[in-house]
Amino acid sequence: MVYERLPRSTKHTTIITSSSEGRITLISHSISIAILGTCQRVHQEALPLVNKAIREWVEDGGVKIISTTNHCGLSALAQLLQVLFNISEIEVCYTV
Repeated sequence: MVYERLPRSTKHTTIITSSSEGRITLISHSISIAILGTCQRVHQEALPLVNKAIREWVEDGGVKIISTTNHCGLSALAQLLQVLFNISEIEVCYTV
């Protein structure tokens, strides 16, 4: 079925803290939901399959963090994690 083949993508966002600290890469998944805006009938047909794809591809895939930082770059990684956890409203405890 067409709805099960909606475009899926994986995005790599690299944050370079400084040349001496290395870099941090965030890997996230997304799926196009533009088809839901075409008409009411398509929306009703596609919504359950879009929701399933979001659960399986986006939510279960999560966000992955790859860090190539040295010891000095851990402060940047800690700041990034704090921002991510503040966005999701989860309290985080870490030590650097």
